[in-house]
Amino acid sequence: MRVFFLLFNCLFILTACGLNANQEKTLNSAVVKYLFAVNSNLKLSRASYTHPSVLKYYKSKGNDQFKNYFLKEEMIWTDFVIGRIESEENYVHVELKIALKKDEYSEPVKKRNSIFAISEDSGSTWFFVENEDYNLTSGVNFKRLIK
Repeated sequence: MRVFFLLFNCLFILTACGLNANQEKTLNSAVVKYLFAVNSNLKLSRASYTHPSVLKYYKSKGNDQFKNYFLKEEMIWTDFVIGRIESEENYVHVELKIALKKDEYSEPVKKRNSIFAISEDSGSTWFFVENEDYNLTSGVNFKRLIK
């Protein structure tokens, strides 16, 4: 009985830290659209997938800072891998490791960028925050689950 209880608790902990099929499906769709917007320099699409708190932060810094945030990336963002996942109540945060390429035909560089997918409705909708913005201590107002 003790072994069963221990295995049940381990299984509960492992599933509590992951995503269910629906969350994974909506996350995958959102990431693909976000990466397409970044790589295609679609500023409005990229803004629509950026967390509203990040948009508000850069808008408060002035129009130039806001526009600079959406400048074309030097590298192509591709091949995301799910890293850490943390959840609390309806909040779900997922760290995504993004591979970078110089062009479509080159090999990805060894270092990956981290971006964070944030859902405040149990994974129905997702917004994205880049690593440096996720770690800002002031100005960007959302609960950070991944430390």
